[in-house]
Amino acid sequence: MGEAFARLIAGSRRHYSWLLVLMLVIVTGMVVLADRLLQPEAFPVSRVSFEGAFDHVDPVELERAVADAAAGNFFALDLRRIEAAAKSVPWVHRVAVRREWPQSVHIQITEHQLVARWGQHAWLNSVGDMVDLEVVNSATMVSLDGPRGTHKEVFRKYGELADVMGTSGLSITALTLTARDSWVVRVRPKADANAELTLMVGRHAVGERLQRFVAAYRELSQRDDAVMRNADLRYPNGFAVVWHAQDSVPPSEQVQGVN
Repeated sequence: MGEAFARLIAGSRRHYSWLLVLMLVIVTGMVVLADRLLQPEAFPVSRVSFEGAFDHVDPVELERAVADAAAGNFFALDLRRIEAAAKSVPWVHRVAVRREWPQSVHIQITEHQLVARWGQHAWLNSVGDMVDLEVVNSATMVSLDGPRGTHKEVFRKYGELADVMGTSGLSITALTLTARDSWVVRVRPKADANAELTLMVGRHAVGERLQRFVAAYRELSQRDDAVMRNADLRYPNGFAVVWHAQDSVPPSEQVQGVN
């Protein structure tokens, strides 16, 4: 029985030795194959395709920007590097990059959709990100401003206050957060593009104060002997309106309280 057990052990050892050798051969083969596949000259990218609206992005500039990052071995491409290269092109907002078998790369881009001007030299896109671009026609865009680093806060507040305007007949043309955290809103009647009204809203209950003004605006705007130019909404239960005589700017202004 001892000899039989010894032969069994010896056979098992030979079996495992062959198995180990086979595994080493397979692993070595895989390493060699991977090395061959990842060589720069093996499986080179033969085509780069683009998808997007291209209303503002220059396709030629985009192609040049990604040329180096999208060249080389198909399997060894750094997709994040390609994405970063594409985002360096003006007006490119989002980028999606994917490999397409056997040797192509597809790049999908989304352009910035500008919705507001920020200060004097920047713009905000549809999600409130600050974008540095060349001169853009801003005639129809709202103007937002505030201390450094507050563009997201001001953008969110603009969305809230634009909803408050609702069907009031007024649209916001400018919103400013001052250095003292006070809100100033400029609005324009949709029926009169030349008339603007400045609203001093203050720090607190901004939405409620603006809602109070909006609720009274339709009645107040019926006056035909004077027009509103400024309104101070920083009162607990009302607001004050500064009236200007039609077609003239009087030396003194009449202030009317509204409850």
